[in-house]
Amino acid sequence: MAKTGKLAAFKLGKKTAMVNLPAQFVTASSSNAKGQKYSNLVDYANNKDKIDDQNNESITELLDLKKQFNEAGYATRTSATTEQEPIFSSDKLHYNNHDISVLRKRLEKAQSNGNNIHELAFSLRGDWLVENNLYDPKTGNIDQDKLKHAQQKVAKTLINQGFKLPSGESDRDVVWFGVIHQDTDHLNMHLWFTKETKKERPEMLKQSGPFKGQPTGVIPLEKIELAKHEFRKELMNDKSRQKRVAILKGLGQLKKDIILSSDEALSSERYVDQIKAIFLALPQEKKGHWQVGNSNLMANNTKVAKANHLTNQLLNDLFQNEFKEEYASFKQLGRQFDAFKY
Repeated sequence: MAKTGKLAAFKLGKKTAMVNLPAQFVTASSSNAKGQKYSNLVDYANNKDKIDDQNNESITELLDLKKQFNEAGYATRTSATTEQEPIFSSDKLHYNNHDISVLRKRLEKAQSNGNNIHELAFSLRGDWLVENNLYDPKTGNIDQDKLKHAQQKVAKTLINQGFKLPSGESDRDVVWFGVIHQDTDHLNMHLWFTKETKKERPEMLKQSGPFKGQPTGVIPLEKIELAKHEFRKELMNDKSRQKRVAILKGLGQLKKDIILSSDEALSSERYVDQIKAIFLALPQEKKGHWQVGNSNLMANNTKVAKANHLTNQLLNDLFQNEFKEEYASFKQLGRQFDAFKY
């Protein structure tokens, strides 16, 4: 993504990921060593003065979280937000100065207790926003409330499922806040969260190495993918949902048709020699106990490696001949379904 120098001027016709979700975190110890405060991310009191943030700078990835602390009020800077009170969290869509004051104190407490602060950024492609009635490129209007409600739900997933145990020891033990930034060619929704009380559960702490006793920080990729899926699902309009269901039904029917027709196709004389070769390549001492999927299909050092290779050749022949049209349709629908995922 790149800075545009403008608000709500998202690039259209750009065939890239519809929703990206990069993640990063910093430790309290590294922030303390540099004199950086988690609470510096939010600031309303001097918000109007924070307009010189190198807004035309070209960036290729999420601004390093450590650098965000050096830019007081990074989350609320006026060159990236249009709302008077853009910060939101689980309880409100608009935080006023009193709410910000409470938020700052909680962030400071979390840092003093040695907890990491995490950031995730939902980057949404302009075309996808338009398709789902979330952005009108003619007026520049964005359905910010709907976007915020979606992030409120996803935040629970990340906080409760992003680690071996829920990040907080109670619902009130995690402080999080979000904001919508509009100054890049994609819309970006930032989410920052940190545990407030000191981490004492062994499962949440590193048990060895030079950082023993410090909180674990990496969120597994599968949990990030889960959050992306949930976020997209919350924001899809009815038309997109119906299209997705129709594609899934089409894929299911094609798969069913191919399976039902495979017996007849394989019984033809054309494939007899290939099937015999596969049979002879299987480990005969295991006859009667052969199983599908009990080894890496790409591995070359297993007893069934040759049989796997010959089976792949047979499948390729089937999809290039008997099931050529069905396979072409399956791939086309598969690409359409991938568009919903990425």
